[in-house]
Amino acid sequence: SQIAHIKDWLNRGGTIISLRMASQWLQSQEIVKEEYLQMESEKEPDFVPFGSRRDFEGAKAIGGSIYKAKLDISHPLGFGYRNGEIPVYRNSTIFFKPSKDKYQTPVRYAENPLMGGYISPANLEKIKQSASVMVSPVGSGRVIHFIDNPNFRGTWFGTNKLFLNAIFFGDKI
Repeated sequence: SQIAHIKDWLNRGGTIISLRMASQWLQSQEIVKEEYLQMESEKEPDFVPFGSRRDFEGAKAIGGSIYKAKLDISHPLGFGYRNGEIPVYRNSTIFFKPSKDKYQTPVRYAENPLMGGYISPANLEKIKQSASVMVSPVGSGRVIHFIDNPNFRGTWFGTNKLFLNAIFFGDKI
């Protein structure tokens, strides 16, 4: 199967760089052992008028906001950065717990992460405890997860270097 080929390739030293939902897929196929960040759901009201449905459901989404993250500049993915804080653009509700390996979550969200935009209180609590970039060792290889898109529409330049570092130094991690 293709899954077996991917696992074998990683075990022999391959590197996968995954963005957003690709990380979810790798986890769902048990290629990596990272965990989603699940929290108790907010209590849903018993009734919401149909005319309010779009606003009610839309408030749960992250439509595109900017967040402060902590960057480990000593990690190979942090090469070339001088500041331990970095603004990250985010437009998804994918949340992963930081890696169990304390050295392999080079970018995680700050305690007070919201810099600009809207986020629901429930999603704000999730993001405070989640990873933005992490590395999952798999045999002799690794998966580098970008939970957010570091190259969003070619307009968000602050995280482009992280992605380039993954390409150039990924096999060294």
